[in-house]
Amino acid sequence: MTVWAGISYNLGEEGAKSVESHYVAALPGEIHEVRQELAEFAIEDFRNTFEDLRGYKPPLAAVKVSFEAEQAALSPSSEVQVETLEMVYRGRQHYAKRFPPRILSFDIGYDPEFVDEDFENENNEPEDYDEL
Repeated sequence: MTVWAGISYNLGEEGAKSVESHYVAALPGEIHEVRQELAEFAIEDFRNTFEDLRGYKPPLAAVKVSFEAEQAALSPSSEVQVETLEMVYRGRQHYAKRFPPRILSFDIGYDPEFVDEDFENENNEPEDYDEL
C-alpha cells in the first residue's frame, strides 16, 4: 500500500517536493476489512511522519492511498514494514531521498468468533492441555 501527499512548492529550497510511504504487511483476515484497517493505521502514521519532516500535518483530504496487488503470505504477522521517501522534482528530473525503514506493530485485535481448526479436536471442543 502506498500513502502520499501532493506536491508542495517552496521558493528558495531544492524544488517541488512530495512525501510518500510504502507499507507492507501480512495481516490475517478478510481482505476488505484488512485494507480498511491498514489504511486508517497508515494514514495516521503518514501524517505524523509528514509532520516530523515538514513541520505540519497535511489535511486528510490531501492524503491519498493506493493498494498494490496482494500476494499470499507464508504466515500472518502483526508487523508492518514502512519505507518513506521524499521526492524532489526539478523541471523534468526527480529523485528520491530515502529514510531508514521502520517496522511498526499493528494491533490485530481479538475476534471472539474466530475458530482455528488446527487447535480443536474432533468434537469441536478446545483441547484440555492440563491433562497431558
